[in-house]
Formats: sequence, C-alpha cells, structure tokens
Amino acid sequence: GECQPPIGERGAERFCAWLGQRLLAGCAGGGSSSSSAGDSAAGGRPSSNCYGVVLDFSNQCIGARGVRALCALLETHRVRSGKVKLQGNAIGDDGAKEIARFLSSKSHAPILELHLSHNQISVRGALWLLASLALHPGYPIQDASRHAFIPLWLRLDHNAMSSNEAACLLSAALPPLHAVACRGIGDQQCGAARCCWMRHTGSQKHNCVVHLHGFLQQTGPRVAWPQLPAPGPHVQPFFEFGQRRIPWPGGSG
Repeated sequence: GECQPPIGERGAERFCAWLGQRLLAGCAGGGSSSSSAGDSAAGGRPSSNCYGVVLDFSNQCIGARGVRALCALLETHRVRSGKVKLQGNAIGDDGAKEIARFLSSKSHAPILELHLSHNQISVRGALWLLASLALHPGYPIQDASRHAFIPLWLRLDHNAMSSNEAACLLSAALPPLHAVACRGIGDQQCGAARCCWMRHTGSQKHNCVVHLHGFLQQTGPRVAWPQLPAPGPHVQPFFEFGQRRIPWPGGSG
C-alpha cells in the first residue's frame, strides 16, 4: 500500500485489468478462482476459512473510478477478501456507493474487514454502507466452527463528517434498518474475527452487522457513543407482521 509514486486512478484500473486477465488465464488452465475454494455444496456458502485474500490499496490517490474497477474485478471473479485496505485515498461518497453496491451484489459476504478511514466520505456515503450491510443476508458472517456470527470490521473514522453527525447517523439510521452496530472496543474482546455479541442469540443469527471501531473519531468536538439496543434476531423484522393491526376499509382490522 506504499507504492512511490501512488498508482492513482489509471494505475488502479490498469492493475485490475491485468489481474483480471491473470485470473481468467488461471481458470482457463484448469485452476479455480480464490472464491470457489471455500464454497460448500449447499448454496455456495463460504466456509469460515475461505477469506485468504488481502488487498492493500491504501494511500494510493484512488477515487471512485479506481474503486469501481476494483469492485468489478472482485465481483466478476467472485473473490472473497479477508481484508480490503483503502484508507488514505479520496473515494468520497461515490466510491462508498460503489462499495455498497458490491457488498450487496452477492448473497454471501464478500469481505471480512474493510478499511475506509481518511477517504472524504460524508454521512451520506456512510449511510449507503450501513444500509447495504443491514439488508445483506450474509452479514453478520456465520462461523460454523465457533458457532458464532461475526460482524464486518469497518473503519470509517476521519472522514468528511463531524463526530456529532456520525453519532446522529447511528441513532437515526440503525433502528429503522433493524440493525445494530458494535463499538468494537478492546475490553469487550472485539476484533476483526471476534465480537462480544457473536453468540448473543445462541444458534440464531443476530442483527449486529458491523463493527465501527473509532467511528466517532471525526471532526469537531468528540461526543459519546449513542445508546443502541442489544442485538436481536436477524430475521425479526420480516416475521413481526402479527404484532401489527392493519385497518382494512370497511372491516375491523
């Protein structure tokens, strides 16, 4: 992630085109893509150890164009990455939207750890990311070997928003999305591959979809982490219709 000089937008596009050709050549020669190695026979679900790829594009002067090329590469070749490092670039909200679209392009979770600090992303871009995770069936990621569900480790600190805006985003956006975010602080034994909530609902999938370690480290005065509910069942919003009475015209509801 420290190429001198930085590769920039065109360099990122050229690299992704080159790597795409290499992956195609490998498949044509009888190899397989890195993503298919961990697929199970039932539904193509990833196993807990199939996220071996690390992509480091940090501090490379990459914007939305470069991110679009990278996401197209990952989507086309169904690459799952254990870690994607894009911090210290200038992807902005347009780049965040590309990543949000990529995250929701497959039924499985394509990334375990995503670094987007120092990228000129506003609350609008952060909302795109949170919404894509909340609505994604693959997050939190099931780790069958540990009987746990692991949220995406997402770094979004030091972006184009104030600390107060970041806190207000969590309070306003997560409840309607029926999602929860973990602060990801060390004394609660949280990290990229573990979470204090990972077994909160037992064998049932919970709705804590993302770690947001350091998210309130933005511009302006620091504010406290907002009060958020504990995780609940992931599918709860889809099966709560019985708790609501619909006033049909001419009927008793």
